[in-house]
Amino acid sequence: MPSLTLPECAHYIPPPATKEDHLAIIDLSKAHTPEGRQELYPQLRDALRTHGFVYAINHGYTQAQRDRIFDIADVPFTVVPPDEMKTYTANIDKVGYYAGYKARQYWVRLLPVRNLLRDPYRCCTESRHGK
Repeated sequence: MPSLTLPECAHYIPPPATKEDHLAIIDLSKAHTPEGRQELYPQLRDALRTHGFVYAINHGYTQAQRDRIFDIADVPFTVVPPDEMKTYTANIDKVGYYAGYKARQYWVRLLPVRNLLRDPYRCCTESRHGK
């Protein structure tokens, strides 16, 4: 039987707001109807192609649930020892492969790579299959 208590987890404190491009806001309440999904699809597709991330609203999670999700997502960056993190470091700048651990602010150090993220499909096809 699953535990009824949640494991302890430090509260995530977000960094200051960024001055980068704003993420697209995707209203997931539209997903409940065929017409809404038809409207939602191009918005989601374009946002993921442009930014790689979206800000989802009307998803059904409470503020407490969202806070807990962010708390848990921060654990690999704050609890895992640095030596263990290095074992799983992504080798993006050498081989163009994006899977693996990336230190905070990694993209700031690799601005040319970050610019390629505007079109992630192009990045992946060029790095793995040539031009």
